[in-house]
Amino acid sequence: MLRGVEFPLTPETVSALGRIGSALEELGLSIQSFVDSVEPAPVTREERPRQMGIPQEHEVELLWGRLGKDNRYFLYNLADQFRPGDSFTIEEVAKLMKTTKGSVRARLMNIGRSMKSLGRNAPYLWDVNWEEGENVYDWDFDSHRAILRMVEG
Repeated sequence: MLRGVEFPLTPETVSALGRIGSALEELGLSIQSFVDSVEPAPVTREERPRQMGIPQEHEVELLWGRLGKDNRYFLYNLADQFRPGDSFTIEEVAKLMKTTKGSVRARLMNIGRSMKSLGRNAPYLWDVNWEEGENVYDWDFDSHRAILRMVEG
């Protein structure tokens, strides 16, 4: 029985089902190969084409449109509290925002997923360096300015 359909399992039927299964497997591999070939590679600051106007503003607007109000508030608070050149860690952000490191990490991951979905149109928000057992973040000047302009005008 195949999902409520009964039919005799003759050698010919079994052979036909085997051919169908092989064809579906080959189709799945072809689709996966296609998806792998078109998935955008991570974009570095140097590779990103620039829009006219204020650098990063367009990219930040695209990201802003994908974020919920709580993640927008979080991102704005980061920009308001830490200026470019003022490095910050997840622990420092958690203390400042009176929340847990896990909550900060989760918000950063949510923002990261939204950025990944934008591909080459994602803003370059900050540099991240691994120092003394934790990530240290430092704002990109143009993205920082664009986020503040989104809220403050």
